[in-house]
Amino acid sequence: MSGRLPTPPSESNSNLQHGSTKAKSRLSKQQQQQNHAGSETRRRQKLEDGWSQLADLIPSVDQKEAKKIGLVSKKAVQFASEQLAKRKRLMEALEAKGVNIEQDLGIRVSSNYVLSTSLQDQ
Repeated sequence: MSGRLPTPPSESNSNLQHGSTKAKSRLSKQQQQQNHAGSETRRRQKLEDGWSQLADLIPSVDQKEAKKIGLVSKKAVQFASEQLAKRKRLMEALEAKGVNIEQDLGIRVSSNYVLSTSLQDQ
């Protein structure tokens, strides 16, 4: 060890470390608007992609309807309700044959077989 102490940071470095606005680079108003527009475009594209994927999963949604968010969501709720009702009927048929679904098949049974009627009627 040489016994020398480290040199203190220069004043300009200490200003940077303590959040001085003089040393920070600022974006122009135009750059801020461009960044915001780019972020918004990416956000909208992600939403469109998600709705498109959802629309692809719903058999009753055709290509023309895929962009209509309200219609896709309504048909998604209908489809999910139909699938849950079908699941309930299948599970009841298995139970009628003496199959213990949780124990024999290892499937966790939920008491929420069907969505509430208020959701189905919308």
